[in-house]
Amino acid sequence: MTEQKDERLSVIELCNYLNSLAALLDSKGLNELAHRINEASKFASGSPTELFGESKIALMEVRSNVQLDFSESELFKLSLVINQIESEFRRIGGG
Repeated sequence: MTEQKDERLSVIELCNYLNSLAALLDSKGLNELAHRINEASKFASGSPTELFGESKIALMEVRSNVQLDFSESELFKLSLVINQIESEFRRIGGG
């Protein structure tokens, strides 16, 4: 994995990723996981901390359920976004 020290994950980038991930999950027939991701993205109108927290939980749920359905690059991107969320929490001291 490449070093991501200075690359921060913005709320807009996270929302865009969640939307594209939900569409990908739907296209693979993984509708319950797509619904879970859509539910997490609804926190975008609240605080960024809530959005990042709910997104992390949902993304980890997706990662644990799609090993056979996702390509290596899709899994890599999913893990990268989870790592970026964790990095944001470390920056603010929230986890």
